[in-house]
Amino acid sequence: MGMLLSIIGVMGSHDLIYGVADQEGIHYRQYLTLRLLKWEDIAIISWTDASFVHFHVKGRGSSRTILSARSQYKSWTQLYSEQPELIRWLILAKPPTADGIELRDPGASVSMLLRWDPVAARRIFQFLLVLIVVILILSIVSGRR
Repeated sequence: MGMLLSIIGVMGSHDLIYGVADQEGIHYRQYLTLRLLKWEDIAIISWTDASFVHFHVKGRGSSRTILSARSQYKSWTQLYSEQPELIRWLILAKPPTADGIELRDPGASVSMLLRWDPVAARRIFQFLLVLIVVILILSIVSGRR
């Protein structure tokens, strides 16, 4: 049972990356491997607040990959009043290969209460799924006694 929960936890954090950005792109670590996401491979950069950035990787049709990065902020006012540090750097540095990237600011069109975080929604769904499976297993075990 513990192994199943561990696998679900790892699968839930599959799209969460850690890394740094430079003129080439985003150098990030996913699991144990280092990778490079070039600026020309990114279609859209969106964010829900200053700590959570989503990279929509170019793909064919609707099969786009979405990678997410998280950073730490010290106060709630910074979190909801500022742009993510990556976006500020991208606007200032303007790497030549990053010209075609669409920047989507959720605060420009949607109020803060109506923002939707796809990664959080996926994790909530996974948690509820695991909870349902555990409840079913415990009800079957207790029913056989």
